[in-house]
Amino acid sequence: EKLTKKHLVDEYQEDKRKEELKVKSITPRQIRLQLNALGLRQQVEDWVATQPIDIKDWWEFSSRYERNNQVLIDAATHFGFTSEQLDELFMEASKL
Repeated sequence: EKLTKKHLVDEYQEDKRKEELKVKSITPRQIRLQLNALGLRQQVEDWVATQPIDIKDWWEFSSRYERNNQVLIDAATHFGFTSEQLDELFMEASKL
């Protein structure tokens, strides 16, 4: 299939719309409820307990969890989440 300029523009605009639909942040309640739903809450709590105090404070006292926060990305990677799965976790948590 020949890629036309219109096709490339349409593809770019679709990617941009998908990016705009991604949830950028969620509340502590939302992330904890979603982790409960996934059966991962205790594993995450146990992992946090082994981390340096800065990460413990981040988990305990954040008023929002930002999707692009490096601590969150590192934790998600530790638990085997792909970027797409993390996006899905945020999307589902945002509904709670």
